[in-house]
Amino acid sequence: MASVKDERGYSQGFARSPALEVRTSRRARAILSALEPEFPKRILEVGCGTGSLSYRLASESTAFVVGADRSPSFLDEAAQIYRRPNLEFRLVNLNAEGWTREVPGPFDAIVGNGILHHLFDDLDARLAEFRALLTPNGKLAFWEPNVENPYVYSIFKFALLRRAAGLEPRERAFSRKFILEKLAHAGFREAKAHYRDFLLPNTPRALISYVIRGGDVLERTPLLRRAAQSLFITARV
Repeated sequence: MASVKDERGYSQGFARSPALEVRTSRRARAILSALEPEFPKRILEVGCGTGSLSYRLASESTAFVVGADRSPSFLDEAAQIYRRPNLEFRLVNLNAEGWTREVPGPFDAIVGNGILHHLFDDLDARLAEFRALLTPNGKLAFWEPNVENPYVYSIFKFALLRRAAGLEPRERAFSRKFILEKLAHAGFREAKAHYRDFLLPNTPRALISYVIRGGDVLERTPLLRRAAQSLFITARV
């Protein structure tokens, strides 16, 4: 699968494709559905990359969406492609001290698509910062790679495959049990992590609908669902 690299040469996502567009749209709808019924007025997407998820969240809701990322080139591309009155992009490095001052909080929801595993070493601190940025009863909703998926496990476990995949040295995929424990430790309530998504970004256009239908069945099948690509994680303050 072709990847998109940041200024440091690390992979931060997948190149545009019909399957990726469908997958991003489905993930945006899942996030918005998880944020109901107390629909948010302000949403922060951390690690927004080139902005496609932020744009969909803004397009399919009345919320004001702030997309934050550390890559100037990604944000330049996002600003050129995606424009809405309820959407803005900000240059923010989540690993920098005091990063929360760079975003106009508080927020009713903080969301992300494949970002928490980049923060693995400092996840306790980042979750605490997210909690402080949220309004009372504010929510989290994140999509993260599922370490029980054979492909995900392999590229994070073996050094040769890590290099081939362009992974950052600090990023680590994690399990459902791990993230639920971290969320509880950070003081979040009603934390859930579901095994979701079997649609690969490089799926041929003609097969997308079949993969989605098959994936929907697998997600409801005990044991087999644990091979899903992702964890869909939600929690509230």
